[in-house]
Amino acid sequence: MKYLFLLSGENLGLAKAEIELFADAEIKENEGNVLVADAEKFGCERLAFTKISCRFLFSCKKEELEKHLDSFEWNRVYKKSFYIHTAHMQPEDAGKIADIIWKKFKNPKVER
Repeated sequence: MKYLFLLSGENLGLAKAEIELFADAEIKENEGNVLVADAEKFGCERLAFTKISCRFLFSCKKEELEKHLDSFEWNRVYKKSFYIHTAHMQPEDAGKIADIIWKKFKNPKVER
């Protein structure tokens, strides 16, 4: 299963090594402090140089984002809350994304 990691940036080399070791992961993509990896076991609680980790759902071009958000089966992955993190996008874009996802659930909750 793919996971996305937002690394703290203090020591990117050590952060990558932690993910490979504790999450038993194979790094697939890495750009700056954002990393995508295939992980068999997920031991994020032991990752000192990782700020955020979550399941990687999909990737697409910006112009295709709304279509992908609308067609994705959100109820399949939604458990108790969701969090939107947009890199290289305007803050209002995060609001549009959250609105699309919010409408897919009966009683949505957002993490802060």
